Amino acid sequence: MADQQVSPSKREKEKELNKTFHHEKTEGIEWLRETGRERIRKFLLESSKIYFMIIDGLMDEDLRQMREAIEKTEYLKQGIKNYKIELFRTYSKLPEEVQDSGHLFVQALDYLTEMSNTIGIMAPPIFKHLENQHKGLSSAQKEDLSGILEETTAFLNFLIHFEKEKRFDALHELKNKQNVVLKLLEEYRLEQIRRIRSGQGRTRVNVIYMEVMGETKNILIYSLNLFQALREFYYQTPKKPIR
Repeated sequence: MADQQVSPSKREKEKELNKTFHHEKTEGIEWLRETGRERIRKFLLESSKIYFMIIDGLMDEDLRQMREAIEKTEYLKQGIKNYKIELFRTYSKLPEEVQDSGHLFVQALDYLTEMSNTIGIMAPPIFKHLENQHKGLSSAQKEDLSGILEETTAFLNFLIHFEKEKRFDALHELKNKQNVVLKLLEEYRLEQIRRIRSGQGRTRVNVIYMEVMGETKNILIYSLNLFQALREFYYQTPKKPIR
């Protein structure tokens, strides 16, 4: 396959995701509480968009969309990696009094990394499946995934909104929403096992379906863990920069 030329718009997206904070003020924890959280939020939003592209592309058997999702995932992973490198370079500039609580922010970035890795695992097998023109999802599988896509993206949107508005008191509400989707995933997983036992579907597409369900579960877990880490970081750091 010939190399694809990167369009100007994609170059701009890569620059945005790889934006570092050389010019940010790092003398106080307020910088990390506000600017740092904003960067995580942007990465989280991009993760949600890519997840949607992957599931939607699988259901529509859209090879072009899957190729784009893989490309965007690589930009995302590299952007997060660069961000972590810059964070560790500037971490020592934070006041000693707040460096201990700063590890919670690093923990949130670790969960974000795991989430992007999970998304990265999902796309390539689907792309290969579609490229080789293997049999697509059954109507029942498409219906299941459509419901999962709607519920998962709704959960991520709620999480991003609550984090942006500093609604960290909504943790219990988010856990309830997460449980709803996790129960739905388990219900569909058991139904798929019953279909497999009855001889329905092809092995390759059944494997793809089950892997998507498993990785979606991981995304739900990592994203809520990220929210909890930011919540603890927010409450354990001072509201004004230490001078």
